[in-house]
Formats: sequence, C-alpha cells, structure tokens
Amino acid sequence: MKKILVVGKNSFYYSKVKNELSNYYNISEISHNQITSNVYPSVKNWDLILIFCRVRDFNFFKTLSLNYIANSFCLVSSRVLDLSLDYRFYSYYSEKLIVEKWFNKLPNSYVVRSGTIEGGSPIFSTIKDFVYNVINPKGKLVTLPLYYESYKTPNIFYKILFSMSYGYLFLRPFDLFYRMKENYVYGYVYAISKQLKTIKI
Repeated sequence: MKKILVVGKNSFYYSKVKNELSNYYNISEISHNQITSNVYPSVKNWDLILIFCRVRDFNFFKTLSLNYIANSFCLVSSRVLDLSLDYRFYSYYSEKLIVEKWFNKLPNSYVVRSGTIEGGSPIFSTIKDFVYNVINPKGKLVTLPLYYESYKTPNIFYKILFSMSYGYLFLRPFDLFYRMKENYVYGYVYAISKQLKTIKI
C-alpha cells in the first residue's frame, strides 16, 4: 500500500475523508505546527504528501519540500477560486489565491479544489469524489463537482445589493447575522450558488 503523509491532521475536512483514504493509503499524520517547528516523523520519503492545513507563510512549502521527498504533492483548496477576481476582497478568497500561487512552485504538484466536504454545508463536495480525484488527478488543477441539498437564501435586500458590482462588501454585518441562522447560504457561498454549477441531490 502506498505511503501518504497528511499535513493538517486536525482539519475538519480531513476528519471526514480519513476513513475512506485509509482504504487506499498507509497514512501518517502531522500538524501544520509540527512543520513550522521543525518536528518531523522518522520517515522522509512518501508517495504523496496531502496538505489540508491553512497556510499563512510563504516559506511553509519550501520548508516542507526541503525536509521531505515525495513523488507528488497535493494541496486541498477551494472552489471559491472559480469565482471571478471580483470576490478577492473576501479574506478567504484572497488567502486561498495566494496559497495556491505559493504551492504551485513545488515540483510534481497538483491542486484539488473542493467545496466544503459533505456534512458541513448545504453546498458541498463528496468524500467519494475527493478520494477518487486525489488518487487519479487529471492535470495540475482538479475541480470537484458541487452538490446541494435544500437551503435558505437571504432576504431580497441582501440579494439586490449582492447583485451589484462589489455590493457584497457592504453586506458583512448581514453575513454575521445569517451565520447564526441554520441552513442559510450567504457571503461567498451565496456567490457560488448563483455563479457555479451545482447538482441537486
């Protein structure tokens, strides 16, 4: 069985896909903090290094590649980047954008863009699709399908303002309100629901 090193062992996303991944890989786990603190497992050669953690330091991937040898590196990113650059003022969008740029400097690397993993949002990607595409990547950028179950949308005022160019910048207080509500889509997830293809389950 191939050896995989998961970086980001405390990730919610990873907790959802771990069991399915273990059917295909012999998994070892490490946290983001262990990488930045130069604490490494004894094994240094891997078939795949799979990165779930949030990265805020451009030296992170350099540190990782200098201390490990892997046949390939895979970064789990977000379908939010399939929205236009108009949404770059969402901090989540801008963070994912810069991290992909840093990551793409690694050799033998590919990115899997996913929605929230199933069980965490009314618009999501599936565990099955994720694992299949990690094992069988088609190129350097893989985008997972997005599925949805029934969900609620914000009020008409929110929708009108959101439809205006950069109108979302004025809706952050409302996003905080809808975050406290159950089963609503808002913010960049609302943009995803309007602009990217989603499949009804």
